[in-house]
Amino acid sequence: MRTNDMWQEAGIQFRSNLFTEVGDDIALHRHSFDHVAIVHGWVLAREIAPDGSEKQYQLASRGFTPTRMDIEFKPVSYKVSIPAFHQHSFEVLELHSGVAEVLCIFPVNT
Repeated sequence: MRTNDMWQEAGIQFRSNLFTEVGDDIALHRHSFDHVAIVHGWVLAREIAPDGSEKQYQLASRGFTPTRMDIEFKPVSYKVSIPAFHQHSFEVLELHSGVAEVLCIFPVNT
């Protein structure tokens, strides 16, 4: 299950997406602004650029140790910067302490 909450501080908008099940996801979507996503847990990210080029990569919390052995653990970072107009999605591979989170950060009024 996915829940989310949004708030603003010092001109920055925060959107916390919380997940309680492996396989929960944020469907493929895009924004007209750059933003940063910070991860808690272990997720698979997919990104499609406006030119159609596509990449997939893993993100995981700092110090995260997976218990799943069916997927190779190869995170590139715990955060990613996603350029404007790049389609992107996130799928939870493993929870950390019962939850996973994708925290998105972007300027207010975008």
